[in-house]
Amino acid sequence: RGGVVTRPDGSHSACIADGTGGCGYYSAFVAHMVCRYFLKTVSDEPMWFTDDTKRNKIVAESKFLDCAFDAHIRTPSSLHGESTALFVDCVPAERKNGKQMYRLQVASIGDCAAFRIDAQEKRATQLNTIHREEIKGEISSGGVIVSSGDLYNEKNAVTAIAEAAEDDCIVLVTDGFFDNAEEGKVIETVELVAFHPFFDRPIEQLLECSRFWEQSYSATLPTLDTVKTVISENAPDLTLDEEMPTPAQITKRLAAYIRFVTHSRSAEEEAYYKTIPQSQFNGTSWSGYNGVPPKTDDYMIITMKPGAR
Repeated sequence: RGGVVTRPDGSHSACIADGTGGCGYYSAFVAHMVCRYFLKTVSDEPMWFTDDTKRNKIVAESKFLDCAFDAHIRTPSSLHGESTALFVDCVPAERKNGKQMYRLQVASIGDCAAFRIDAQEKRATQLNTIHREEIKGEISSGGVIVSSGDLYNEKNAVTAIAEAAEDDCIVLVTDGFFDNAEEGKVIETVELVAFHPFFDRPIEQLLECSRFWEQSYSATLPTLDTVKTVISENAPDLTLDEEMPTPAQITKRLAAYIRFVTHSRSAEEEAYYKTIPQSQFNGTSWSGYNGVPPKTDDYMIITMKPGAR
């Protein structure tokens, strides 16, 4: 779930949340409550951070706890759900070089990510740090808001402050995007995909490109260099945008990238699960992959300017 609000002064705030824990609909409900709470509470006034990072974390943890309690009182006691949360608040600051500047206030728990794309430098910066943990051989989200009114791994809550100009873009993504970029190359992937018109093509045309990195028995995630090779072989005349793409273009391109790199795995999983009787399905059985497989989890992307012109 996710959304954006515009305050009376024209500044934007956005929240994105991803239900976790295999709780299906109930976690989706908690994610909805998380976004509803944050966007409602900051629609009139921003979440004020200072240069004191310790204080900011206390403020964020308090907000997350209030949000957990809000979800708790709206959730039937017999149900359980949990969700990650990421919030980006854009507060108007001074003007600089003829541009309106904004103070970005970021708070997150779990594995959603926020990026600022600099319109002048064409560079992306990840605003929040993600702290994941391995539990019984599986990688957890690193922290969640729970419908019981609690936080899990609240120590991993993160805050950050940054600056953005009026023509920069802020991108919020769930782990469904984050996990489908080569490890250590997430920022470079955002930069490439956001500025490349190759990903404006309809998904049907993208899927006509040879996905030579995949083996017949095992879909794997392409490296960033492989993605660049695919682009150069299938669109040699296309170059990176010289101008800043619109928020809508960036969102569409990032979504097209995910669908492109996860298509074969998604098709294989769909065929596989159709062979399992519903009574035996537990949603966890899968094997036979070499290398790093794509992640076919759902995803959400929000791209916005810091404020409305």
